[in-house]
Amino acid sequence: MGSGSELKARRKNQKSVLPLSLPKAFELNAKTSKFSTWAPIIALLFILHFTITGKLIPYPIITIASALSAPFKLFTKHGVVQSISEITEHKYLGSSPAHGLTSYKARIPEKNKFIFPVIQDSNILKELGYERLFGVKSDSDNKNKNFYFYSPDYYEDFSKELKKGPNDDMKDMKGIKSHEQAIKNFKKNGQRVYGGNENPEVVLVTALNYENLDPSYLVKIVQNRVDYAHKNKYGVYARWAQEFIPIFQKTRNDVDLWSRISILREAMVAFPNAKWFWYIDETSLIMRDDISISNYILKKEALEPIMLKDQPVVPPEGVIKTYSNVKVEDISLLLTPTKTGVNTNNFLVKNDLKGHAILDMWNNPLIRVYSAFRRDTSKAIEHLLQWHPTLLASTGIIPPRTINAVAPPEDSKNNDDEFIYHNGDLLISFPKCKDLAKCERLLGPFYDQTQQKGAL
Repeated sequence: MGSGSELKARRKNQKSVLPLSLPKAFELNAKTSKFSTWAPIIALLFILHFTITGKLIPYPIITIASALSAPFKLFTKHGVVQSISEITEHKYLGSSPAHGLTSYKARIPEKNKFIFPVIQDSNILKELGYERLFGVKSDSDNKNKNFYFYSPDYYEDFSKELKKGPNDDMKDMKGIKSHEQAIKNFKKNGQRVYGGNENPEVVLVTALNYENLDPSYLVKIVQNRVDYAHKNKYGVYARWAQEFIPIFQKTRNDVDLWSRISILREAMVAFPNAKWFWYIDETSLIMRDDISISNYILKKEALEPIMLKDQPVVPPEGVIKTYSNVKVEDISLLLTPTKTGVNTNNFLVKNDLKGHAILDMWNNPLIRVYSAFRRDTSKAIEHLLQWHPTLLASTGIIPPRTINAVAPPEDSKNNDDEFIYHNGDLLISFPKCKDLAKCERLLGPFYDQTQQKGAL
């Protein structure tokens, strides 16, 4: 403890007769009277500014603050902060995004709004195997099983992976270079972001599996998306499903199904100004490039009359149903129904806070690890919608043939089913396309139709 002298007044000639321990209220009021007068006015002006502009801090104040901070070169690793809001970005906070692989450290701006993998690499990637694409560690319980992970230098190092393969079958320099380039292309997919001048309203998103499908088939799928996007001034974002193997191997998820959620979230980083993202499965084809999805579904006057209200999330007798009083403006997820649930082969997600939250909850490891959801994205979202009213209030269910008409069975001529594709529908889906030969046979004739001028 200090000496008693420290408790005495430090000022000499204290004239106040008040005890030293009591505040001199009249002096405090005198000093703060002006502030008390102006504080409510200033607060009112800030509230008025926020009400009109939607921004709490006026631009002149941000400009002055940024100018004052410039000489100090705050956060020099990423340059001078241009606005106060920038301080909340991942790159200034020193953290990485909480989803997927997209890296803030090394982005590759693309002027072309059609971003997709190099399809010609698919056979090389298949030959390389996961051991040359990711870090590898053996399972402690099963030495014959490997676990794959993203090494710290995943984006930077492209050469050492070639030495990891068990077979030394790339002795000619031309072969080595082509394999190295395929690895570079594979890893750079996660760094590519759109940096062009146009801001597409809608981005078409697709996950591609190079192991199950032939390059000729994959080319048709990508070309189909590009043709439609070009006609309607939209963007395209496609990734290899295999890029996400380390993430989904941990929870034993079907990467073919679950990668679509991560790729959608990545697309939102690559196209931050897009309003909607339309996921289209690799076993689906757009049949009408003359129908704009914006005018056809996304506009209020188009969406409001087709939304299925009081629709069971799990038909036919599900207790939880879509709300009857939901507003179109509140919708951030659009799904189509099946006879027993919802379909996640083709759906739409809005690029807003609720849309992000839905994808993040859907893709949460705590959800994915549940045995019933490991190979079923539809069951997972059905569970979330039934147990989380906020998510249900942000979800709309629309008729199946709007964006998910199913190809008719090969042995049936009956197209009366509400789920079956009719000539003139926007999209056709082939859910039974499980292998290359069957996919080529089922999809080929319909793809040829899309290539004919004026075909529907």
